Amino acid sequence: AATTPQRQCYGISFCVDGLIVFEHDGKKIELTPNSAIFLPEKSQYTWKCIKTGKYPQINFEADGIDTTDLVKFELGSYAFFENKLKDLQNALITSSRARAMGILYDIIDNIGGKSRLLCCCLCWSGLRLRYCGAIGH
Repeated sequence: AATTPQRQCYGISFCVDGLIVFEHDGKKIELTPNSAIFLPEKSQYTWKCIKTGKYPQINFEADGIDTTDLVKFELGSYAFFENKLKDLQNALITSSRARAMGILYDIIDNIGGKSRLLCCCLCWSGLRLRYCGAIGH
């Protein structure tokens, strides 16, 4: 298992395929296909890759998020997010910050509809995005 240093920004990690187990505050969370996990700024956790797969991640800074919990949510189908992540990557490559922020808001809005808890944490907290960074795979 790997222990992360304290996160410098927020993140959303998606699971296309594979299996990762996160542990935070004594709780284990399995990231399975067609799910994602919200990773709060300043959180520290351990993770272990149980099954190799594809795990794209968005990192961003934001104001107004009032949770330090890792939150897992089911996506249903990954197709919507796959297209949005490609759009986001293109927007970041072309330095279109406004477009990138709009795409990130779309992603968060769609996730919010699938997870009441995440919706409360992100969509209803006066979220103001400061930055959207590189997408990792």
